[in-house]
Amino acid sequence: MRCLSEVEQERLIDALPEKYRALVTFAVLTGLRRGEIFGLSWQDVDLPSAVITIRNPKKGETKRLPISEAVRELLVAQGERKSGRVFPWDTHNFINRVFIPSVRGAGIP
Repeated sequence: MRCLSEVEQERLIDALPEKYRALVTFAVLTGLRRGEIFGLSWQDVDLPSAVITIRNPKKGETKRLPISEAVRELLVAQGERKSGRVFPWDTHNFINRVFIPSVRGAGIP
């Protein structure tokens, strides 16, 4: 595992198609795993209490993640969708068709 520098993060966000920028920004801001992000439903987001509930994470426990102001703004801008998931895209397609090409396009090894 490798963390991106701030410059690399900016280059990656710029290289992404507009509709996926919130997803990757959310990942950077929260540090959640891919499965946790793609499995996140709106029922697990409590904006008034500023808490995200992560159900069934890798260790099999439920955990709560405080929502920062930046994450709150991002979630409000996302708006609830009919699918019920915060980020309703298919994980496999996103990684192979969007994320990997954007990483390459940003010149990130």
